[in-house]
Amino acid sequence: MTPNVARLLIKYGIDKVIGDDLVQFSELNLRRKDGSKVGHTGIKDVEEVTGFPWWLVHRHHLHNGLVVVARKEKVNLITDSRVAKLESKQDGRVEVVTEKGTRHMFGLLIESDGVQSIVRKTLFPDVKPRPPTTNSAYRAMVPYEEVRKDPLTRELVEDDSGRLKKTMEVWMAPLGYIISYPISNAKDFNMVLSHFHDPPVDKVCEVSIDEVKEQYKEYDPRIKRMVEKICPPISRWPLLLTGPLPSWSNAEKNIVLIGDAAHSM
Repeated sequence: MTPNVARLLIKYGIDKVIGDDLVQFSELNLRRKDGSKVGHTGIKDVEEVTGFPWWLVHRHHLHNGLVVVARKEKVNLITDSRVAKLESKQDGRVEVVTEKGTRHMFGLLIESDGVQSIVRKTLFPDVKPRPPTTNSAYRAMVPYEEVRKDPLTRELVEDDSGRLKKTMEVWMAPLGYIISYPISNAKDFNMVLSHFHDPPVDKVCEVSIDEVKEQYKEYDPRIKRMVEKICPPISRWPLLLTGPLPSWSNAEKNIVLIGDAAHSM
């Protein structure tokens, strides 16, 4: 959660709901794939310039905070209601049908249902998200206690005095990179592992842990060990581009697409 977003979390009190699961970290380090440092940013400097914190958070904790605050403001939230289809009615309203068969009527439908949007597929069936490159990413988490127990990886999360440190680390290489950072009150070590896969893929798919190990076998021994600690299953997430669309709304202007549903990139 960069400072421009943190400002809004504070404004609406969402930060108070999420609490310690909004992790404050001290520095961002850029490294070659062998681990040697090539760049450093002190997060306090960023926060002093912007006037707001830079937080790290698990998506689950963020969503929960949004839900709690929205309900406090008397917003009627209906969860576990995946949309199956929709239809514009003659009276100008939109009917939405969930996978469970529940029907809802709206005067205006604002859809932010992601890159595989059911609504976009309904409005523009010929538009399909496509991989503009062969770039994809694995996503994984390792418990911090596992990282701290291992002498090789411990220095990634502890200072010289053995105290817990919270940093964002980036290992960069010509054909990929790894970003790591603490989430969930520094209980989990989160990793996004970028790489290239040929041929390109357009769907999330499960992969073997051996494939992931092979991809990063020449990296810094510390992050190699972290990869070895990943527990299956692990999936490959493709980078997909959507559009351009003829419009971000329907002809009646009562259905609007936003976010990845309209312009994933």
